[in-house]
Amino acid sequence: MNGNLLPISFSMEIFHDYLASVLERQIPNMKFLSTLFFLTLCAFLNGQTHNIEEFLLRKENHEIMVAAHRGDWKNHPENSLSAIQSCIDHFVDIVEIDVQETADGVFILMHDNTVTRTTNGKGKVSALSSKQIAKLKLRNKNGALTEEHVPTLKEALQLAEGKIMLNLDKSSGRFEKLIPLLDSLGVRNQVILKGIHGSSFFFNYMIENPEGPLFMPILQFMPKTQVDTFLLDAHVPLVELILSSDSTYLTDPLGMYLFRKHRTGIWYNALFKSISAGKSENEDALGTWNWFIQHEALVIQTDYPFELLQHLINIGEHKRPYGWVDVPLEKLPKPATAP
Repeated sequence: MNGNLLPISFSMEIFHDYLASVLERQIPNMKFLSTLFFLTLCAFLNGQTHNIEEFLLRKENHEIMVAAHRGDWKNHPENSLSAIQSCIDHFVDIVEIDVQETADGVFILMHDNTVTRTTNGKGKVSALSSKQIAKLKLRNKNGALTEEHVPTLKEALQLAEGKIMLNLDKSSGRFEKLIPLLDSLGVRNQVILKGIHGSSFFFNYMIENPEGPLFMPILQFMPKTQVDTFLLDAHVPLVELILSSDSTYLTDPLGMYLFRKHRTGIWYNALFKSISAGKSENEDALGTWNWFIQHEALVIQTDYPFELLQHLINIGEHKRPYGWVDVPLEKLPKPATAP
């Protein structure tokens, strides 16, 4: 699939340089406008989200984006480089990865606080050095050892550069350490950081970091009377909703109105009932996704990224990427038939 994209990607870069040179000769200060036009055209042709600029463009166009939970972990070890690469190859918009810090201060990709479940090692990440962890091998979803190593966050960012956005889970409380790493690699505009903080915290970070990363508050137990003020003061383009049921005030008509009023997109999780509005894609994939779509979804995080992307393409909620090969949906989990 990627082979089909390389000539177009190369020619688009040449086209951008040519367009910028022509416009700058004809009209002063047109470089910004030519770049904006180029990004718009690339997003239209490719159908994949590479950075915050394209993310915000899709948001304005009301296009729903797909976030792959721990990468393509069904076919590769979770939080592995190959799981990220598979998402790049299959036009996924965002990869959610988990970050942990080693004893010597290196960020690695690991969901658990220990390496026991996903590698052939044992012990807490925080008690092991990066050199010790580098020697470990990752397990696949069935527990079998692979030849893949535990990636550092630096490796993941380098792989994703210019290709896909990354959402760093477990980044809350680590912004001050993570942002210098993003800066050193020039990938600020490809990363989403999230956490549970007050509105002024996020607003200040957005002001101090206009080039990215994108900061996403997590809303879960906020009183109804505070939601309007929070969205007004935080002034963020995206929030993550953690919902235990579908009857919460956050998704009633007034709640939906508030998100529209403040032009705030919603990140939903389709993973577990306890965080997915009492729904689960593992029991009813299409029903779960459609409920989110009907409730102002901007991003849906899923364990079925390719199938979700296909569904969004089918119903006109996502552009068909150039080179996309249709994915069958017949094997998706369906609600049990009543006896």
